[in-house]
Amino acid sequence: EREVSERLKELASQTGSTLYMVLLAAYTTLLHKYTGQEDIVVGTPIAGRPHAELESLVGVFINTLAIRNYPSSDQSFLDYLQEVKEHALSAYEHQDYPFEELVEKLNLTRDTSRNALFDTMFELKTLEQQEFQLEGLTLHSYPLENHTAKFDLSLDAIEQPE
Repeated sequence: EREVSERLKELASQTGSTLYMVLLAAYTTLLHKYTGQEDIVVGTPIAGRPHAELESLVGVFINTLAIRNYPSSDQSFLDYLQEVKEHALSAYEHQDYPFEELVEKLNLTRDTSRNALFDTMFELKTLEQQEFQLEGLTLHSYPLENHTAKFDLSLDAIEQPE
C-alpha cells in the first residue's frame, strides 16, 4: 500500500539509510524470528559497475554480495537498522573482492548443489518505467516463469510508481 511504502521511505530518510537497508533489516529480523539464529547471511545482487569507466560498456556486470548481519532480540529495530546500514556499506566497498578467493579464505566446503556463503536471497527492484517506446516500436516486460529454485528462500521487493 502507498501509505506503508511512504512510511518505509520516511524511516529510511530519518535514519540516513535507504529503502533497501530498511527492507533488508526487516527481512533478516523476520528470518531471526523464524529460526532463532543471530548470525544471518543474505545474498543480494549488485550492479557490478563501481567505476565510471564501466558505465558505457555493454554487457551484464551483475554480481552477488553476501551480507552478514546479527539480529538479536536484545536490540531495538532502529539500532539494528544502523548495524545493517554499516554492514551493507562495508559490503559495497568490498564488492570487487573475488568470490572464489573469499570462499577459499573462509575454508568452506564446496557443494555444487548450493551456494557456498548463503541460502537466502533478497532483492529490491525499482521499476520507474515499465514500458519503453521508440518511434514505431513499443517495448514492455515479458513475464518469464522460472520453476527452478536457486536458493532455499528468495524475497523480491518491487518499488514502482503508485
